Amino acid sequence: MVALWIWLGEHCVGSTFLGIRFLSPLSVVVGSLFLASAVRGFHNPLLKEVGLSKGSGISKSALACIYIYNSILAVGIGAVTITPDTALLFFVCVFVWACSHLRGKPTPFWWIVTGFVAGCAMDSKYTASLLIMGLVGWCLLTRVGRQHIKTPWPWCGALVSIIAFSPTLLWNAQHGWASLARQAGRAGNWAPINALRFSFELVMGQIGLITPLLFMGFCIAFSRAFSRQAEGRDGNKMLLWLGIIPIIVFIQHALGDRVQANWPTVVYPVGVVLLAMIGWKATRMACLLALFLIVPVYLQAGYSVWAIPRKFDISLKQLGGWQEWAMQLAARQPAFIATDDYGDAAELAYYLPHAIQVVGIDPRWQYFRLSACTVRGQGLFVQNIKRREPPDSRIFSDKILQGTMVRQKQGRIAETYRIYQVAIAPSITDEAKKTMGCLKG
Repeated sequence: MVALWIWLGEHCVGSTFLGIRFLSPLSVVVGSLFLASAVRGFHNPLLKEVGLSKGSGISKSALACIYIYNSILAVGIGAVTITPDTALLFFVCVFVWACSHLRGKPTPFWWIVTGFVAGCAMDSKYTASLLIMGLVGWCLLTRVGRQHIKTPWPWCGALVSIIAFSPTLLWNAQHGWASLARQAGRAGNWAPINALRFSFELVMGQIGLITPLLFMGFCIAFSRAFSRQAEGRDGNKMLLWLGIIPIIVFIQHALGDRVQANWPTVVYPVGVVLLAMIGWKATRMACLLALFLIVPVYLQAGYSVWAIPRKFDISLKQLGGWQEWAMQLAARQPAFIATDDYGDAAELAYYLPHAIQVVGIDPRWQYFRLSACTVRGQGLFVQNIKRREPPDSRIFSDKILQGTMVRQKQGRIAETYRIYQVAIAPSITDEAKKTMGCLKG
């Protein structure tokens, strides 16, 4: 899905930084409006507890929803970058909005909309399946939900979801189920001896991405929604189901393996709606503190204002000095530049002159429709010094280490690379060719 977004952006405003990221800020703006509408759709039964009338309470909650969502650090980052999480968050916002219309009488339109959006969210990132599991739990284990599954409409929605997800399924079927197998393989990792460390990393990662006070607000919102259900009082059972299933899965996973900090972002829109609806008195302060924390992040990413140790400066490692580094490599006038890191290959393909071919060396390139590699002559092999393997002898000959080169920004080193002078081997086996991808030239 994110590739489609980039393609659309480039066709709208050109193959530039703006074109690549064009849909990111738009998705955050539109997603915010969908969440605000979701608050109205859920008709907040909790407003009575804070003494607000239905009309004014819903309006205030909808406005608070927009403030909260745009104050989350992960959302702010997603607004100026383009990653699978950017598309995922947008479709989750739309999914929550569509679900807000399912609480009453079963209607075919809203189930079809929900199914379509769920499929698009799955196309964006497979963690969206956890929200779908939450919706299934609501259908099976609540009185209102069981009324829905007695009709054909949820099943129609499921069919539409599969149709929307079918491009991803078709691609996997044609490529040995590569991405599905990779993601499913994560479940097999299990090291309970590190459970305490992994759990600590999970919590601290969420505090960082949500920001501290808003994270506290999320915890309060979910605990209050859960306590209402435990007491048998009216409440938004659907929102609780949508949020609690992913939370349980991530906590369970952290008991045996690392949970990357960005994985739980799939829950954020649900938490935003719940927090906006409880009328938390500290919401304004939490949003102001979040914005106060976000500004330094933007300054550091754009201008490297503070000399943060390299191991902690993610923006330096991810964003720093790519164009200058590519031009330094181009100045050596190689016929081609090869690298065994797919991220480095993509950056070089973007910044290098068209005359220089870029060759990626990684098994994943066999899954892309890239032109066949016809590189000839002397070239360079660029390798991060963290990697130990020498250039693949099946592909390269005459491997001569020329030294190292740094990628830096404003005098601060982002990464260091080994530079080899290489030539393409006279004959390359079919198996080795599968690991080669010609990204440019």
